[in-house]
Amino acid sequence: MCARRARPGNTAAMRIIKILAILLAVLVVLAGALILIIPRIDFAQYRKPLESYVSGVTGRSFTINGVFEPVLSLTPTIRATDVHFANAEWADSADMAVIDEIYIRLRLWSLFSGPIRVIRLQINGGELHLQRNADGVDNWSFHSRRSGKAETGSDAGNAFVTLREVDISDTKLFYRSPDRQKPFDATINRLRLASPDIKSNEISLDATIAGQPLRAEGTIPRLREMVRGRADHTLQIEYRGTKIASRFEIEDFHSLKGLDGNIDVSGQQLETLTSFLGFAKLDQGAFDVSSSLKEKDGRIDFDGQFKTQSGTITATGVLSDWRTQPAVAAQIKLDIPELLPLARYHDLPLKKGGRLEANGGVSWSRTKLGFSGLTARFDSNTLSLDGDLGLPVRPENTTLKIRSAGPNIADALALFGIEYGIGYDFDLSADFSSHDDTITMQPFTLRLGENDFAGRIDVVPGQKPSIVATLKSEKIMAAKYLADRSQGDVSARKSDRVFNNDPFDFSFLDKFDGTLNLAADSIYFENIDLQNVSFKLAIDNGSLQVEPFAAEVNGGPLTGRLRLDRNRDSPLFQIEMKGDKLRFGVSDQMGPEVTSALPPITLESRVKASGNSLHEMAVSSDGWIKMASEAGRRPKGSFGLFTNDLLTQVYYALRPTAKREDQHTLGCGIYYLRLDEGEARLQPFLLQTDTITLRGRGRLEMADETLDIDFAAKPRKGIGVSVASIASPFLSVKGTLSDPKIRPNVAGGIVSGAAAFFTGGLSVLGKGIVDRATGGRDLCDDIDKILDKYRKGEDTDAIWEN
Repeated sequence: MCARRARPGNTAAMRIIKILAILLAVLVVLAGALILIIPRIDFAQYRKPLESYVSGVTGRSFTINGVFEPVLSLTPTIRATDVHFANAEWADSADMAVIDEIYIRLRLWSLFSGPIRVIRLQINGGELHLQRNADGVDNWSFHSRRSGKAETGSDAGNAFVTLREVDISDTKLFYRSPDRQKPFDATINRLRLASPDIKSNEISLDATIAGQPLRAEGTIPRLREMVRGRADHTLQIEYRGTKIASRFEIEDFHSLKGLDGNIDVSGQQLETLTSFLGFAKLDQGAFDVSSSLKEKDGRIDFDGQFKTQSGTITATGVLSDWRTQPAVAAQIKLDIPELLPLARYHDLPLKKGGRLEANGGVSWSRTKLGFSGLTARFDSNTLSLDGDLGLPVRPENTTLKIRSAGPNIADALALFGIEYGIGYDFDLSADFSSHDDTITMQPFTLRLGENDFAGRIDVVPGQKPSIVATLKSEKIMAAKYLADRSQGDVSARKSDRVFNNDPFDFSFLDKFDGTLNLAADSIYFENIDLQNVSFKLAIDNGSLQVEPFAAEVNGGPLTGRLRLDRNRDSPLFQIEMKGDKLRFGVSDQMGPEVTSALPPITLESRVKASGNSLHEMAVSSDGWIKMASEAGRRPKGSFGLFTNDLLTQVYYALRPTAKREDQHTLGCGIYYLRLDEGEARLQPFLLQTDTITLRGRGRLEMADETLDIDFAAKPRKGIGVSVASIASPFLSVKGTLSDPKIRPNVAGGIVSGAAAFFTGGLSVLGKGIVDRATGGRDLCDDIDKILDKYRKGEDTDAIWEN
C-alpha cells in the first residue's frame, strides 16, 4: 500500500504548534530560572550605586537607611524603607522627602540597558517639603554635581527614571513661600497616577487640607514633561463645596509660556476659595468665575466673568509680570456691591454697599491702582475716576481725578465703611497730586445739601495720617445738620435727661492729626446766624482745640476759643466766648429792618468741665455765663434772649395778653449764671420791657437736673398797665430741665425778700433802688452796678487752664 502524502496546510499547522511548544518550554524554563535566580540576586549591591547615581544627577544627598530588598514576583520588585532625599541648602527643612516605605516594580532589562523603567511606584507614608525662596527659586529645581547646572530639557528627561504608575498613600505635603504667612500643609490619603500615553498621566487624588476633603480627577503631564516645565492638564477639583474645572496647555510652568486654555471656579461660599488661596474672606454667597487665558509675548490675555448672587464683573484685559510685579490692565463692566475686591489686600477702605454698576478701564499692580475713564453708579450716586492711586494709599504714583455726585452721601460713604447717617445730596470734585510724602487735593470742592466747601487738602498718609485743610464756604447749615443728627440718635430720644450718661466716643480723634482753617460767609444755627466766620481747628494726639475763633452776629463782633484735652484721666472741656452788641436772630428770616432793631447783647462766658459723658461734665462744671441786654424790639413769640425758650413761656404765663402783641419792646436785661461743682445758680435775673419788670433767681442741680427758680413781675407805673393785667405776680419753675413745670406761687414767699432780691444785696444803693423796684420804675441805669456785685472777685484765669 502506498503511503498517503501529507497535505501542505497540515504541515504548516504542525510547525506552528511545535514552535509554540518550544517557546512555551523556553518560557517555563526561564520562569523557573527567574524564580530560582531572583531570590538569590544580591540587590544590596545596588544600594550604594543607586544612592550615588541619584545624588549625582540631582546634586542632593539620597540615602536608604532602612531595608533594601527584593520582593518575589515575575517582575523585579524592590522594597525600601526610611528613604531620605535632601533639601536645597537654603530650604527650612533638612529633607525635601522622607519616605517610610517604597515599592518599585521594574522592567528587568532596564537595569542593564537603562534608563530604569519603573512599572509601578508605591509609597506608603512619608513627608514631602516643597518651598520657594524670596528669589523665586524652587527646591524642586535640581542641579547636577557633575555639571553644577540645572538639569533642563532633554538632559533632565533622560536623567530620570520613567514611570508608568504611581500610588501614594498617607503622605504629608508641606509648601512654603514668602507670600504665605504660614506653610500650606495637606495630607495625601491616596494619589494614583497612570500613564495612558507617552506624555500624560491620569490622576486621581483624595487628600485633606486644613481638615477638609479635597478630590481631584483628570490628566497631568508625565514626570519627565513636568521636569521640563510642561504643565498641560485637564482637571476637575472639588474642595469644601468649591469646584474647579481647568483645561490648559502650558509649555513652561514657571514663565507660563505657551499658556492657552480656560478655567471655571464655582461654589456656594466664596470665602472657601479666598481662604484656600491665603486671601482675606470676601463674601458668603454663591459665586462663579470663568475665564479664558492665553500667553502672548510674556503677557497673558484674559476674558472672563465673575458672578455672585448680587452681580457680575465682566473683564477683558492683560496680566503682565505675573511672578515679580503683577500688573493688570482691564476693561471692566461691573454690577456687584463688592467694588474691586483687590482693594482689601491693599488697605483701601472699601467695605460694603448696595447695587453698583461700573464701566471703564482698570489697571492693577503691587504699587498702584490705575483708572481710565472708569464711571460707576452706586444707589443713584455716580463716581468717575481717572489716574493712578498708589498702593497702599501713599503719595508714590498717585495722580487721580475724582468726580462724584448723588442724592445720598450716606450710601456713598457706606461703601468706604463710614457711617454718616444723613442722606444729603452731594457733589464732589477733587484732583489728587503727590509731592514729597504728601498727597494734595487741589482744587477740592464739595456741596453737601445746602452746605458748600472749597479749597485745598494735604494728606501725609500712614498708620496715623496727618491732614491739613484750608477751606472756604458761603453757607453752612449747622442747625439742620444737628437736627438731622439728633433724629437718628435713638438714645437721645429715649433719655429723660438733657445731659445723659451715654459715654463719649472721641475715638475718631485718635485716627489722625490735622488742622482745619475755615472761612465761612455764614453759619446758621437754630436761633442765630454767624457771619464772616473764621477759625483754626487743630487735632493733636487725640485732643482738639479751636483758636482763634472770630465771627460777627448781625454786626457785633464775637471771639472765643475752645479746647478738648484728652491727655488726662477724663476729658477736660473748656470754652471762652466774648461778644459785644450781638443781635441774636436769623437775619435771613427777619430782614434787615427787624434785625437792626433787635436788642444789642453783651456776652461774656468762661466754662470748664471734665468727664466721660454729658452728665459727668455737667456735675463737674465750673465757670460763669453773663449776658446784658440793651433796649430793642423782638418779634412775637421771641421774647427770650433767643426764641421760644423757658423765659418766653414764663413771660406769657405772667402776662397772657402779650401773645396778641406783634412785638415786644425791651428796655434792658441781665442774665447771670454761676456754675459751681454741678450747681447752676441763676442770680440775678432782671428784665424790663415797656410794660413790665421781671425778676428771678434760683438754681439747677446738675446731678438730677431738678429746677427750683422763682419769678416775680410788676407793672411799670405811668404807662397804663395795671396789676390786673398780670395773671400772677409770682411764678415758680419746678420739675426737671427736660420737663419744667411752671406754676403760680400763691405763697408769695419771694415778696419778703424783695428789696434784697432786686438789689442783689447792694447796700450802697439803699432805699432808692428798692423804691424803684417795688414801684415798677426804670431799673436799666442800675444793671451794670448789680452785675458788678456778682462779678466782684471772679477769678477768670482759674477757669481756663493753660
